[in-house]
Amino acid sequence: MTELHALIAMQANQHNTAAISETLERIARQPGFRGVRTQSWALCEAALQRGYDGPLPHLFFVQKISHGERLALD
Repeated sequence: MTELHALIAMQANQHNTAAISETLERIARQPGFRGVRTQSWALCEAALQRGYDGPLPHLFFVQKISHGERLALD
């Protein structure tokens, strides 16, 4: 995370919106677990705070599925 924040900061300082967009797209392709989404959104917010005005990628989420009825331990 530290390296990604530094990368976005460097790209924003260089006003390289194409590179920021590419970095955010790469981040958005990570698995959509809750913690990963939270970190990915924090990186998107960091880009916005540094002046990025391009489109933000869609962050997907992993949906839990049922594997049948719960086992009851007696």
